[in-house]
Amino acid sequence: MRLEYPTFPALDAPTAKIRAFVEAAKSDFVTASIANDRAWAATATAAEKGLRRPPHEMILEWKAGSLGPRWLSLELHRYWWVGGAHGEDEILSVNYDISAGRFLELADILPPSAQPLEYVAGIARAELLRRFSSIPGIAPWIERGTAPNSANYACFTFDDRSITIHFARYQVGPGSNGLVDVVIPRGPQS
Repeated sequence: MRLEYPTFPALDAPTAKIRAFVEAAKSDFVTASIANDRAWAATATAAEKGLRRPPHEMILEWKAGSLGPRWLSLELHRYWWVGGAHGEDEILSVNYDISAGRFLELADILPPSAQPLEYVAGIARAELLRRFSSIPGIAPWIERGTAPNSANYACFTFDDRSITIHFARYQVGPGSNGLVDVVIPRGPQS
């Protein structure tokens, strides 16, 4: 396991959210590894049992959107492989108003006049349709994954210039697209 994540001693709520994500990721990884090993042992042939298996792997890393003094915005990305054709990803964003001591929603960082989900959905959908137009049958996938509901836009980071929407694997296209980000310019704040 390679785990890299921040903690903020003066900010209890964001640190608790990050630690909970990390602890759940570690626990889920161990559980999945044990289950995979048991399933493999129960189904492997004698010849397969003589082969060296690749080790299971978990990587947790983070990327900052904004780190103070006014806001904390970051993305945690957990990848693991415990066997099979490919690994699994999970992402979490932490957006926190340091001075107000509260977590932020997407609507909190958009201009007040905007219908936040409709505004972001329109931009994200247009960008993804442009980017992935060569993939047959992608449009309905993108339509569902960018529909203007809070679940589709729960994972985002931001700084003074832009908002980055982080879409999970399979949310807006096939798994071969991986995790997909869309960067949306951010207007002046009031």
